[in-house]
Amino acid sequence: SAGLPWLATNQGGIPDIALDPKSTRVIPSSSNYEEIEKSVFSFVTDLRGGKISRTAQIALYNEKFSAEVLTKQWIKVLELKVNA
Repeated sequence: SAGLPWLATNQGGIPDIALDPKSTRVIPSSSNYEEIEKSVFSFVTDLRGGKISRTAQIALYNEKFSAEVLTKQWIKVLELKVNA
């Protein structure tokens, strides 16, 4: 939500929150050392090359995970009636 780029393994719910393939990198947990090294260097190259946008990352988070968006989704899933 702060727009910070990150990389992590694909354990737990991590793939669900990785929206931007440049700013968020998901590495398979079964990766060997060379594959992880390649992923990390690619990430660093994109960071240094200015290919990662903090503004875009924040916008994606707000579009998919903001409190307002999640509240609307839960109201729909739970079929709640909300007074206007």
